[in-house]
Amino acid sequence: EFNFRKVDAMSKVIKDDSRETKLEYLESIHTSSDEMITIKSKGYKRDNLAVQIIKELRGYKCQICGLSIIKKDGNLYAEASHITEKHKKGYERPDNIIVLCPNHHKDFDLGDRVIITRSPKDIVFKLNGKEYRVNLEV
Repeated sequence: EFNFRKVDAMSKVIKDDSRETKLEYLESIHTSSDEMITIKSKGYKRDNLAVQIIKELRGYKCQICGLSIIKKDGNLYAEASHITEKHKKGYERPDNIIVLCPNHHKDFDLGDRVIITRSPKDIVFKLNGKEYRVNLEV
């Protein structure tokens, strides 16, 4: 069972403890743990095939910076983010999915994002103070 109190305590240590205390903790780790844990969680069902098709049709390129990641096997890698989140009834259609590199995906999900205009064809938004226009058509 996931212990949220322990996570809160860890966050407090990370924020409040000194650099020296943090370094001492890291030095105290001698071996890797072979302890196994079981995680049970619930999530919203996603249409992974639709997301894969959208990524392919958009060339596996980040719609913010235009970069792709080339995997060891030669295939391209990109991530997909919902404009309207799943928990807010977001769906896996081209007008609600933006294809991003991992860095821009985290920026898009966690950064200061303000949607300026949005239509089925495109979205204009500010992300951490910088404005972007992204085509949502495939």
